[in-house]
Amino acid sequence: MTISKRGESNSYRWWVLLTVSLGSISVAFDNSILVTVLPRLAAVFRTDSSVVSWVNLVYLITSQSLMLVLARIGDTKGRRKVFMTGMAFYTAGLIGCACAQNVASLIAARAIQGVGAATGYSLTMAMAVAVFPPEERGKAIGILAGCGSAGLVVGPVIGGLLLDLLGWRGVFYARTPIAMAALLMTWLIVKEQKGEDKAFRLDVVGAAGMACFVTSYLVFLSFGGKRGFFTPSVLAAGALSAASLIWFVITENRARQPVLRLGLFRRRLFAASTVTGFFNGWGAATMTFLVPFYLVQGLGFSGSAVGLTMAIVAAPLLVFSPVAGRLSDRFGTTVLCTLGMVFGTVGLFLLSRPISNPSYTAIAVGVALVGIGTAVFLAPNNSAIVGSVPKEMLALAAGVAVATRQVGTSSGVAIAGALYGSYQSRHFMDLAAKGVEMAAAKRLASIAGFPEAMLIGAIVSTLGIATSLVRSQGRRG
Repeated sequence: MTISKRGESNSYRWWVLLTVSLGSISVAFDNSILVTVLPRLAAVFRTDSSVVSWVNLVYLITSQSLMLVLARIGDTKGRRKVFMTGMAFYTAGLIGCACAQNVASLIAARAIQGVGAATGYSLTMAMAVAVFPPEERGKAIGILAGCGSAGLVVGPVIGGLLLDLLGWRGVFYARTPIAMAALLMTWLIVKEQKGEDKAFRLDVVGAAGMACFVTSYLVFLSFGGKRGFFTPSVLAAGALSAASLIWFVITENRARQPVLRLGLFRRRLFAASTVTGFFNGWGAATMTFLVPFYLVQGLGFSGSAVGLTMAIVAAPLLVFSPVAGRLSDRFGTTVLCTLGMVFGTVGLFLLSRPISNPSYTAIAVGVALVGIGTAVFLAPNNSAIVGSVPKEMLALAAGVAVATRQVGTSSGVAIAGALYGSYQSRHFMDLAAKGVEMAAAKRLASIAGFPEAMLIGAIVSTLGIATSLVRSQGRRG
């Protein structure tokens, strides 16, 4: 398989990076901007939160189910072509959401939007890496990570402003110019990065197995966190996800042209980096999910104070991600990735300490360490993953990097939420039995349950330190 020639000039590389960065920012908005809109949607469509939650869940299902499939097609048939098709779907989904007349049509439009997001997650990194020389790969990935972080940081702020100024429909249609600009610039600027495999046939069975696994696993996590992981319907979803994963592995081992080449996991660098990304996503998500509840319910902080605190997480991603990516080009990925995991783990353990009189300074330090750790870790780890595969598999490797970390993030949110709710209930019942007034008991229960739930995230993050240390340039693992 051959790949089309890279851009001739240094300026072309940066134009490509700018183009895919627009796509990355647009997609990153959806990871944070919907937080401000979901409560309004429940009121507008006169439905409950369980129904509205599908607005976000169906987006996650379609984007994560198709990420590896579209990456595989992009590597083989042309990344530019697939990315442009994806951005067209994404733009159509935004317009469909803005025009939705009921919650069913909104959910359907979000599914279409998720199809486009799948290409944004996997192909942007591959398209950027393909035009940069190996010694500058980390720099390009670091800049992309910073752009994605910018979308996460400003998403809630912009979402709140659009909601107040333009209504909930404006949250969708006001973002279409960014997606359309990414689509137009790709058409005008980016040269095709195309493999020449005329015998390629999509592994439909493997793609179906992947979709079934992702769907059932996300449903298991989403409803398990709300209804309990031991309810019959949730257990059934968990069993289906396990069976689907086993089926996927079996079929991929037998397929001539699998969606995911499982042989890649024999490369120690690829396998260790992928697993570490999962643990990093889990640990960071535990903190970002639990801290706002802790601050509001336990310590009585205002919404603006919570926003400022969470900005402490995001700011290092903007500042340090490009720097970490550049340093990984010079010094390799192992030290930086491990150092990032150490920073994040220390921050999580600081937050997991039971404190009778918690101070904001201690919380801010723990939150900042998690943010710094993620910033130091993310770009070098992604660089390690995409750098450990042949160049004709860049999009597939990028898809694996994003997908595994997102699965870790989803797992961390679901488990942290379930544990926090369980610990809160237990402490509340103990306090109520001692005669503590209800409002005070709820507040104290939130404070007491937080470090216990946070400890699980810290332990998972510790596993990430171990897996990061075993990475090696060796091919076998």
